[in-house]
Amino acid sequence: MIADQWGENMFRFLFSAVPACVIYFAFMSVPTIAADPLRILLFAISVICGIVIIYHIHYLLGLTSFWTGNAYYIDWFMKAFYELFAGTFVPLWFYPQWLLHVGTFLPFRLVTFEPIAILAGKTDLEGALGIIALQGFWIALLLLLEKWVWSRAQHKIFVQGG
Repeated sequence: MIADQWGENMFRFLFSAVPACVIYFAFMSVPTIAADPLRILLFAISVICGIVIIYHIHYLLGLTSFWTGNAYYIDWFMKAFYELFAGTFVPLWFYPQWLLHVGTFLPFRLVTFEPIAILAGKTDLEGALGIIALQGFWIALLLLLEKWVWSRAQHKIFVQGG
């Protein structure tokens, strides 16, 4: 599952983010991305943490199929929430204050928006460390939730098919 997530992220990066950045850089006046090695290191750590977060969210959603029989619609809703609150469709700073406030309580912005903000210099180095600490908190919380859900799922037997 983690290899699948890495592959999906690499595909999105190569065929969605890179072309969009090339077009943006070609037609807009862009401030240079901070080339500070520490900032790049914090960005890399944040990206890895973001991938781990989204992996654990997918894993938890997969575990729900023990009760629902099919996690397709749950996954569909999760993708909608991800697109809305991760800042991939529209950067979060364009959101109304109430929607931005809702998004701060969800982990989706920590997957895409915050790592990019670190790289782009929209977050100072102390803020970047705070983001990575928050990502660590979410990873720990998701791991605890996974253990609890898995312990409940082991008692649930669901046989489907022939």
